[in-house]
Amino acid sequence: MSVYSKAIEEFQALNSQLKKEKLLSLLRKFETLDEIFVKLINSVSSKNYTDRILVWIYKVLVSSLEKIEQMDLQKWLDELQSLFLVLEKIQQAEALDRQQEWDPELWLEQILSTNF
Repeated sequence: MSVYSKAIEEFQALNSQLKKEKLLSLLRKFETLDEIFVKLINSVSSKNYTDRILVWIYKVLVSSLEKIEQMDLQKWLDELQSLFLVLEKIQQAEALDRQQEWDPELWLEQILSTNF
């Protein structure tokens, strides 16, 4: 088992709060490297990501660290930019789901259409 695999395994065993703290700690080590880290820090800090999303972000970061030995820094930063774009899409999809679930006009239309 590689050091990276072991790190991911240990991360998965943590509770949600510790996962968030450990992920933020890792991201902060790189925040001066590129703006993408600041965006990720802000996103992880301000959003209530599920354990699954936190583990996914951590895996991407740790896997990227493993790959960095084989590629240049710019390619790694490009991969992280892609990660951030995926996170933004997830946030947009979650916001749409919440809006549809709690849209009072839609709810009213559904009630009125079935009762009248």
